[in-house]
Amino acid sequence: MTAYWDFRRILNVDPDNINTCVGTAKSYGRECGNQVGDSYRQEGSQVLREMDETKSFSKALANLEDLADLLLCKQQHNNHEKPHLNQINEVSRKWYAVAKREYISLKNEAERAAERRAARELSSMREAAQLMRDELQRERDNMVRGFGIHSAMTGAHKFRRLLR
Repeated sequence: MTAYWDFRRILNVDPDNINTCVGTAKSYGRECGNQVGDSYRQEGSQVLREMDETKSFSKALANLEDLADLLLCKQQHNNHEKPHLNQINEVSRKWYAVAKREYISLKNEAERAAERRAARELSSMREAAQLMRDELQRERDNMVRGFGIHSAMTGAHKFRRLLR
């Protein structure tokens, strides 16, 4: 399958290589250090692959909550017995904002690239048009010169006839 996105980079998550929770230990002001189980990380990696292969960015983003559910530790940040510590919504909203900024940035870059391509094409077309104008002018000049010689010769013949 073709990968359209790179959500590991966009969201700064890598469940294949990092085995800790994506939540924040707010009381310590740092990332949570709790482990996330292998099966959750593998499933999270699969969700990321599916998101990358989804052509529609908005459809890919619909998986953010599921991804957060998989990559938050079950001890604290995804523990249904401690709903006040649950960070699924918080993390998925943060990821959504990050992904949306990335999408807008990519879209703006694509628009700038299209504008540059259009400007290059227009410039190329202008150059071709100028070359055509120059060539037409040369042909016109050659025709006028040829007509002038012909006219002069015709005028000389008429003058000779009059003299006879």
